[in-house]
Parts: sequence; structure tokens; C-alpha cells
Amino acid sequence: MKVDPLGLASFDFSGIRLLLEEAGLKANLYFWVEVLHAVYDKFRPKWVEFIKDPQIVQRHEADVFGKPGGEEWMAFFSDRSGNLLVTITDISG
Repeated sequence: MKVDPLGLASFDFSGIRLLLEEAGLKANLYFWVEVLHAVYDKFRPKWVEFIKDPQIVQRHEADVFGKPGGEEWMAFFSDRSGNLLVTITDISG
């Protein structure tokens, strides 16, 4: 579990991360994938309507959430109940 000073708690269940926000009403699920753009290209035309296309969300400067010099990429979509779902990958530096 990682607790962020902004009131975020993150749990990793062998590649599925659950993010809970202190002020949030819903939980977010993050699914780790090896190649984000390949997953995006496969699912987008079939059944997933992405809210945000793949994008870099963080560059790792220190060894806190990933290897220094690496990047974290995500693509966002939602389920039928409006819960945020995210595909995520790390690109090593």
C-alpha cells in the first residue's frame, strides 16, 4: 500500500491497482499491461470507448513510484456504472 500526502491510497494486487481517494466517491481500478498502445489499439475499435487516449502522466525522477528516468503512461475508460478504469504501463528510463 502506498499512501500519498494528498489523501490517496493505492493497493497493488498482482498487476491490478486499486486507488482510493479520501475525498472521492468511487474507486478507480488500474490494470497493468506490458504494451499500452497495443491494448488501446486492440480494444478501442471493439467495445471500449476511451475517455482519454494514451498519455504520459508521470516521469519518475526519484525511485518512489518507478525507476528514475522512466515514464508512466495511462489510457482512461469507464464501465457502465461510471467507475474509472485505467490501463497503465511503465516505460523504463
